[in-house]
Amino acid sequence: MSQIAECILNVSEGRDQRVIQAIGNSIKAIEGARLLHISSDVTHHRTVFTFAALVSLIGDCAFEAVATACRLIDMRKHQGVHPRIGAADVVPFVPVENSSMQTCIQIARRLGARVGDQLQVPVYYYGEASITPKYRDLAELRRGQFECLLERMTIEGWSPDVGPGKPHFSAGAMAIGARSRLIAFNVYLATRNLSIAQNISSQIRARNGGLTGVKALGLFIEHRNQVQVSMNLTDPDATSMRVVYERIKDLAESLGVKVDCSELIGLVSEKDLTSIDAAQMKIIDFDERRFLEKCLEEND
Repeated sequence: MSQIAECILNVSEGRDQRVIQAIGNSIKAIEGARLLHISSDVTHHRTVFTFAALVSLIGDCAFEAVATACRLIDMRKHQGVHPRIGAADVVPFVPVENSSMQTCIQIARRLGARVGDQLQVPVYYYGEASITPKYRDLAELRRGQFECLLERMTIEGWSPDVGPGKPHFSAGAMAIGARSRLIAFNVYLATRNLSIAQNISSQIRARNGGLTGVKALGLFIEHRNQVQVSMNLTDPDATSMRVVYERIKDLAESLGVKVDCSELIGLVSEKDLTSIDAAQMKIIDFDERRFLEKCLEEND
């Protein structure tokens, strides 16, 4: 019985199509790897690559992709609204078919050791793969972002898990981990007023007593000339996309603003979304190819 894992690689490049294509090609070059989806945003200056492979292959596939990203992306020139610490910013592994979280943890740690040794990029293990408890939370690792990495690494207790004790001069650092399914979901508001998006984000954020498993930021998206509530839903069983959308819609209307549309980043499980909900939540560019199960079936 085949064991398949998924990797959702986030890189700090959302504008240069040559770089994005090169990273995608490095994934497709691994025989048996399946590049399922690519999602880029010019204002976030970020691209998410979703790919899957046998657990015996996916670590090699991820290494080739992050090596390409680290070679082609210079963080000293990078500016975007999304928090980030490195060229290959976040590399999570997710169990999909007949694989386990423990297997994904092992894949993450083997990849981290290889990245630290061969690429000389410092690595923090996060999520289920974390060794240091405070590194478990990705938001904590990103505090201060790339610009403050060198200073932060000199503070006692913030050295990386593997690799050099200082940032790579152009690639920064990397967070590699294992996690359960997560939904990256953005809601656009029909306003330029950033404080409204920040207000709503603060109210729905789990750590502020909002919705379970919701991480949220209020951002101004320049190429759309409107603000966005940018979210990760880390516990979709507890808080669904529909619940989040309706809560944002209610809060926005109470502040005199309408929801314009919403956006799914990457793929989603069929149990987390229906086509009817997608239409009612005004998800742009949605079709059945955004379902993980459908992509895996088509690429089998």
